[in-house]
Amino acid sequence: MPVNHYFQGGNGIGDQNEKRLYEDLIVEGLKIYGHDVYYLPRTLVNRDLILGEDTTSRFDDSWLIEMYIETSEGFAGSQELISKFGLEIREDTTFMVSKRSWEYQVGQKASLIASGRPNEGDIIFYPLMNSFFEIQFVEDQEPFFALGQLPVYKLRVTRWEYSSEQLNTGNSQIDDNETAYSLDRLAYQSALENGTFGAVLGNPVVTGDQVTSIPVISGGEGYITAPTITISSPSATINAVASANVTGDTLTSFNIDNIGRGYSSVPTLTLTYVSTDTSTKTDETAIITLTDGQVTAISVPTINDISSVTSVSISSPGGAVTATAQAILSNGVIDRINITVDGSSYLGLSPTVTISENTDATGSLLLENDSADGQVQYFINEDFDIQTQSTYANNTDLDTEAGFDTASTLDDILDFEERNPFGEVDL
Repeated sequence: MPVNHYFQGGNGIGDQNEKRLYEDLIVEGLKIYGHDVYYLPRTLVNRDLILGEDTTSRFDDSWLIEMYIETSEGFAGSQELISKFGLEIREDTTFMVSKRSWEYQVGQKASLIASGRPNEGDIIFYPLMNSFFEIQFVEDQEPFFALGQLPVYKLRVTRWEYSSEQLNTGNSQIDDNETAYSLDRLAYQSALENGTFGAVLGNPVVTGDQVTSIPVISGGEGYITAPTITISSPSATINAVASANVTGDTLTSFNIDNIGRGYSSVPTLTLTYVSTDTSTKTDETAIITLTDGQVTAISVPTINDISSVTSVSISSPGGAVTATAQAILSNGVIDRINITVDGSSYLGLSPTVTISENTDATGSLLLENDSADGQVQYFINEDFDIQTQSTYANNTDLDTEAGFDTASTLDDILDFEERNPFGEVDL
């Protein structure tokens, strides 16, 4: 049979240029007739070496690549199947992907369990259907192919049954399915708590260099006395530093060399200088502007007789003040947190807030929930008292009442002094 001399040049089964052209045509065909899908390599977390499973595996990356759906007329496989586990829908299909494209777009970048080829167990996300498919088998050695090479992988896949795997690819279209298909175990568990139904507080709000509020995430329950709120100390204060600029004999401006930190009130600037009449003078009329406890501007007083500047000093901000707060209760629940002292020198800090343990709460069975208002709900809330047993059974009296150890054994229930209590009749 004559062959196409453009592809069968006599150098074996086609030379490298012919093979490259053939592969280029396949890649172009996949780009024309295929679809963009995401390839998700599986990362094993805790593999069962006996069964070969990993129920806690995760998917950390996704790689966009074109693939062609070979069974475009519909899904293959067993379809609807009724088994002892109920109705199952097994939808299979085959994705075709270029070996060259896969190696360039996935193989060189992804961390694979078995390198060099697509892996069984990896996931393909098909955005057009918003569906996931799990690779069951990778066909890379079909017996019939042209030019001595097979330029594609055929991935036999089935609908993926999600089972609590983690999706952390950074693609919200993919990762949001973890929330849609999984259950929050904490929302449905029951846990035995004992005297720990305390409130949960959020991060304090710092405005400027002061603590202005503390949000209440959960008010707890069972408080009789308000718990103690403790706010961490601020950083140390820093004294502001300035210098004067003189043109001729006139004060023209101030340079703020250090804006300082922790000023809760406007400090005083003292200018000491030698006047043109050689006397030493001081001036404290400059007005300092504070922003968030720091010096941001200094006004310039009118001074026209300066011969030289001796010093420019700004008064100290004093010590940093630690903020304090008080919990306000309403029916045993923390309703809000009042800031009693807003403190100072918290600029740029995120102080920590701690709350003392709720020693007033009673033992309860807590039913976790995720209610919008953050209130803790209880399944059972009851105190238990352990009663001490004061009297016990008296075996001697029990034996007498049963007829044991008496002159006659006719009324005995069981007399183990006999050789066989179930044997001969006692005459």
